[in-house]
Amino acid sequence: MLSVDAVSIDGELERERTLQRLRREGYRFGPGTWVEPEDPRHIALIAAEFGDALRDVEHVLRQFEDSGLMRLHRIYAIFEGPSAERSLDEAFARAGELHREHGLSATLICRGGGPIEEFQALNAYATVRAAITVPNLVAGLGHAGTQLTALDAVAARSEPTPTAAAMLVRHLVEATGVRAERALNAYDTALAEDLEAAGRIAVAGALQRFAASLGDLAELADRRLRQLNRGVERSLLANLAAATGMATGVTAEIKPYAAPLDALDFGDGDDDDPAWEPGWALVTAADTGLVIERYCELKSNRPLFLHFRDGTIFVRVVPTFVAYN
Repeated sequence: MLSVDAVSIDGELERERTLQRLRREGYRFGPGTWVEPEDPRHIALIAAEFGDALRDVEHVLRQFEDSGLMRLHRIYAIFEGPSAERSLDEAFARAGELHREHGLSATLICRGGGPIEEFQALNAYATVRAAITVPNLVAGLGHAGTQLTALDAVAARSEPTPTAAAMLVRHLVEATGVRAERALNAYDTALAEDLEAAGRIAVAGALQRFAASLGDLAELADRRLRQLNRGVERSLLANLAAATGMATGVTAEIKPYAAPLDALDFGDGDDDDPAWEPGWALVTAADTGLVIERYCELKSNRPLFLHFRDGTIFVRVVPTFVAYN
């Protein structure tokens, strides 16, 4: 009993001396150095090669490692005996190399419980000084009732058992999955909103183009109506000029086969003939259907339709020369 108590006191004294020396030298350590990793993919594990701690951690994290969600870098070390300090020093150096190579999200140092004298190397200044250089160090040392070591004090997170340290990493990986799922849902929602907005813009643009097309059609119809009105007006003026003896410069040659089209039937008797009234005529091109408004539009041998009040006749333009006495 006295021997065990002496070992316990020596361990406590070594722990306090190490921590005081680190504080005097201005090192920053402890929970304040923890940085929550957003995507914990590379995790280092420092443990004995043939101990329960290794199996406990692998049991908790195996499914994530097998599925490729994370990679566990195993670093084997000796925790007790005369070579423990040198072995742990080398293990922390290897963890630093892995961090520079992969950007470690965390480094776990785990060992199972045992007699207090087996934890002496975890209070040594050289071991603890090397551990400070490792970012996001998670200590899972011993079991319930094991005294805290200097390594527990300088670690960013200290858990009571190796399994608890592995569960911390497990929760970090699961939290990353939750964040990824939320990000995907937010992306899907934003994409749907963007598509809906783009659809509304496209529909609005189509409606605007449709309205513009209707406006163009209405304007074209209005121009055609104005053209038709001018044609009727010019035809009336031409008829008036012909009645007063003015020469137009061309005459219409009536073909023998050019029977009136859509002529009105007024009957055979004299009583059926309507009273005479001023007539009108509309000239359209037989090949295009356009109204002929100007004299300059007439060409030799051009086929025309003459539209009268009581019918339509096909004619062709022939050049003539009119002599005046």
